[in-house]
Amino acid sequence: MNNITRIPWSSHDLSVHVHSPYGCINHNGNLYANDIHLNKIKNFREDNQGIKAFDLKNIVNLAESFVYRYLREEILEDIYDIILSGSQPIYVISPVKPSYPRGNILAYTFAAVLARELDVKIGKGIYQAPRSFKRDKKKDFFERLAHPVNFFDEAQGEGEGIIPGANYIIADDVLTYGGTLAGLHTHVTQYGGHVLGCTTLAGNRSDANHSECRRHNQRFREFERSKKKGWMESCYKDGVLGQPPGVFPLAITQGSKQELLSRAYEGLAQCLQEELGFGVESLTEREAQRILKEFHDYEIQFQRRPESRQKSSFTRKDAVDIFRERIIRAKGA
Repeated sequence: MNNITRIPWSSHDLSVHVHSPYGCINHNGNLYANDIHLNKIKNFREDNQGIKAFDLKNIVNLAESFVYRYLREEILEDIYDIILSGSQPIYVISPVKPSYPRGNILAYTFAAVLARELDVKIGKGIYQAPRSFKRDKKKDFFERLAHPVNFFDEAQGEGEGIIPGANYIIADDVLTYGGTLAGLHTHVTQYGGHVLGCTTLAGNRSDANHSECRRHNQRFREFERSKKKGWMESCYKDGVLGQPPGVFPLAITQGSKQELLSRAYEGLAQCLQEELGFGVESLTEREAQRILKEFHDYEIQFQRRPESRQKSSFTRKDAVDIFRERIIRAKGA
């Protein structure tokens, strides 16, 4: 099993197509996070006697019906258009753990449904290496960043594993910061494949304001005011900032990259390279947004401290130092 450092994006235009909003009612009237079948699918485990064929068949059928409740026809059409831009062979792959079907059964079922609906092949023999951290919601972002997802091939037959020259659609169940998609993009690219696009069944709203938003201040303020009144639904109905409904940047945008570097966050690129093994150009857009938000919050917290009056100013180098310290703590978690 190889731990491959995340590589720069093959295209800064790479987006993720999300079928349903995670925390809001979707086009079919379903709420992903509160779906009564979600935990049953996610918590499916093998007992001491092994998986019973009847139970496995039932859970796969349940997962498949679950996927169809959250699929959006418009997103399927967008992905089909992406597929038409690539040459054969084309595969849909997902982050499956070696313990499947005990791990990532929903992601794999989603990929299988997509492959069937789009009339392409399902990729096999590609597995996600386990991550050893214990997730803490308060520092979840830093633990995710400090423990990147890695993948490996375990091909047992012809056509399994990453095939050099083949095209791939990456599918996952939920989009949070995009680190899993970035890790699978790296694995595919390093072994000679090409990522045409990415899609998830559900997705959270990004939790920070990226530079593209700032170029559209008026519209952004309208979205900000309406956060509690259907902000998420509007992303999936009308689209955001010129993007089609449910489509969000996955790779770091040029605007966010320039903002992270040009605003003189001294040492950020070096910090990422030393602590994580990759640079700014390998971040996802949502990771970049979160880092910008973190730096902004550090400065506000500093200004509120009494000791800040004794120091002339809070420098961006100070922000990077705090960021590095939090990464180091997360790596030791």
